[in-house]
Amino acid sequence: MIDIVFLLIIFFMTVSQITRVSQNAIQLPVVPKSEDPEASRAITLIVNQLGNYEIDGESKSLTALLADLARQKSKLKNNDNLIIYLKCDRRTSTEALNRLLAELRRLDVHSVRISVIQQ
Repeated sequence: MIDIVFLLIIFFMTVSQITRVSQNAIQLPVVPKSEDPEASRAITLIVNQLGNYEIDGESKSLTALLADLARQKSKLKNNDNLIIYLKCDRRTSTEALNRLLAELRRLDVHSVRISVIQQ
C-alpha cells in the first residue's frame, strides 16, 4: 500500500511540474513577411484536354507561350532557374505534352514539375 502512495505522490509532483512549465508565456520574435523567392521563379502551365496551352488563365499558342517564358527567364538573375509547374489533362494526347517539354528543353528550362493525383 505504501508503494502505491509513493507512486501517486511522484506522479502528481511530476504532473504539477509539467503544467507549470507549459504555463510560462513566451513571446516569439516577429519576422517581417518576405516574398518567397521560388514564387517569383515559378510559372504554372496547363495543357487542357484539347492539347491547348494556358498560362495565367489565358489560352495561348505554343509560340506565344514560349515567348512569354523566354521573357520571364530573361528577367531572372543568372543563377536562378525558371520553375515550371505543369498541369496536363490526362485525356489529352501526349503529343502536345512532348512538344512542350522539347521546347522547354530548348529554352534551357530544366526544372519542370508535373502535377499528378495519387489513387
